[in-house]
Amino acid sequence: ASIVCLPSLEEGFGLTALEAMAVGTAVLASDNSAMAEVGGVAVVAVPATAPEAWTEAIDALLIDDERRAALVVAGRRRAAEFTWERTAALTIDAYRRVAG
Repeated sequence: ASIVCLPSLEEGFGLTALEAMAVGTAVLASDNSAMAEVGGVAVVAVPATAPEAWTEAIDALLIDDERRAALVVAGRRRAAEFTWERTAALTIDAYRRVAG
């Protein structure tokens, strides 16, 4: 795929965006969901309820090969930060802080 579009009104984590970035696909996501937060600068974020913004962003990404390629590089880098090992370590740390 050239881009993955994720116009979500609510998202629990943003795993779909993370998966797309990990395989080298540029991501366009809602700016009000976890996907934009998970993706950071590696995701183009637009308002979920603004169809004109989605149309413009899709057109721009499909036309601009350099921007899309930059998003792919940034996305792979961002996705690499989310490992199961890191998740486990952060979870254990949180439990230890709560337990005192």
